[in-house]
Amino acid sequence: MPKASDFFLTVVDFFAILVPGAVLAYLVSDLNWIGGALPALDSGGRWVAFAVAAFLLGQVLYALGSWLLDPLYGITYVPYKEGKKKHESKELLRTRVGAMMGDHAEVTDTYPWARAYVGTRDPASAASIARIDADSKFFRALTVVLGVAAVRFAAHGQLIAAFIVIVAAGASFLRFSQQRWERDDTAYETALTLPGAAYR
Repeated sequence: MPKASDFFLTVVDFFAILVPGAVLAYLVSDLNWIGGALPALDSGGRWVAFAVAAFLLGQVLYALGSWLLDPLYGITYVPYKEGKKKHESKELLRTRVGAMMGDHAEVTDTYPWARAYVGTRDPASAASIARIDADSKFFRALTVVLGVAAVRFAAHGQLIAAFIVIVAAGASFLRFSQQRWERDDTAYETALTLPGAAYR
C-alpha cells in the first residue's frame, strides 16, 4: 500500500509545474473544452479536478518552456552575458571534466556533470542550486502563461491589457534568464571548490 513518503513533491515540481499550471488552469477555466472539467470551485471534488488539471497543464508549460525559451535564452541572454564577462568557471570546469573523463567527456554537458558532482559531495549546496533552478523554471513557465494571457486579452479586444501582459512576459523572461545564468554559475563554481575527482 502506498505511503505518504511515496508521493514526493520537490521544490521544482511545486514552483515550476504546479503553480504555473494552476495559474493557467484558472486563466482558461472559462473555455468550453475545459470548463466542464473545471466548474466553479465550490466542492472538494472540483478542487481535486482543478489540482489535476493544474498539474497536467504545468507539465505542458514545462515542455513548452524548455522547447521555446531555452533556445531563446541561448541566443539572447548568454551572448549578452558572455560579452560582458566570460564564463571562466565553465571553461575551467570543462577542461577538468575532459581531463578526468578522457574520451567520454562528450557524453555529458558541463552543467549536468557539475550538478551531479555537487549533489554527491555537498547536499546543502546542491539544495541551494535546486532552489535557484526552481526559480528559473517558475519564471520560464510564467512567461508562457503570460503569453497565453496576452493572446486571450488581444482576442477580446483588450489591447492595452494585452500590451501590459506582453511587457510583464518580457520581464518574466529576463528574470528566468538571470536565474538560469546564476544557477549554472553557482553549479560550476561550487564544483570547482569541492575536493576530489574534479582535480585529478
